[in-house]
Amino acid sequence: MAKKITLAWTGEDIRKFIAQRIMFNYFTLLGITRLKFSIDDDKLYVDEKSIEKLAPEPFYDINESALVRFFKSIQMRVKNKMTKESHRLIEGRHIPLTDEINKQIITSLFPRKVKHKDKNGQSREVDIFEYLDTHFSLASGTTTPRIIVMFLDKCLGMTREYYRNNPDEKVPLDANGEYQLFKRNILKSAYTEFQKEITESFLMFSSIWKSNFNKFVEQKGKKIEYSFEDICKILEENKEEVQRFIAFICHIGYLKCSNPKASPPNRKYLLPVLFQR
Repeated sequence: MAKKITLAWTGEDIRKFIAQRIMFNYFTLLGITRLKFSIDDDKLYVDEKSIEKLAPEPFYDINESALVRFFKSIQMRVKNKMTKESHRLIEGRHIPLTDEINKQIITSLFPRKVKHKDKNGQSREVDIFEYLDTHFSLASGTTTPRIIVMFLDKCLGMTREYYRNNPDEKVPLDANGEYQLFKRNILKSAYTEFQKEITESFLMFSSIWKSNFNKFVEQKGKKIEYSFEDICKILEENKEEVQRFIAFICHIGYLKCSNPKASPPNRKYLLPVLFQR
């Protein structure tokens, strides 16, 4: 029997993939041969706030002269620095340097905050890296290069159209050394179109279940959790048929059972952000 191998991409993998594609275009299209990065070294280490707790509060005698207190404060700062450095040597970095570089490459073109609709349908801002971590995963919790490429291609196509229709708009370098090429409204529209496209591609997975799948997609509404009975009502099929259909859409990553130990009629199923309206 053949073994099933699942390639699980982490948030770091996604950032690396996107950054590499941006760099390729920088080198090949713009002819850039070198880039300069400004990285706060402290950000790379584990819980810097806890280091401050390792050093005792300075104690001053009210009878000490100002000069003695001054030298004691210098001594304490040196001790704090030595404690911090020794802690770094023991603990190591929390964030890889390469990942921090990849983040800066991504924000050189993408906004740091993007628009997102929460479960109540309200638009709010979310950090770009939280967005990348949460909006492109299948029900299994993993994503694929194909999914990321589909979204990037959609962003690029809509951005070309935007600047074609607004030739007077420039893309200047801002104070952070970044080009705000991809506008937030463009990303929001691109994601909506991308969701439609990815759903349509899922419809092609099986001709046997295509009709039921299409019916479920059209009638599922804006809920993010469905009971077995909810799905039965949508499909209007017998329960055995519904169980087989659910097994199929869970297998392809469209839904995930949140209580698999329950009997089939009592199970509930979650819809990942990728397929939510």
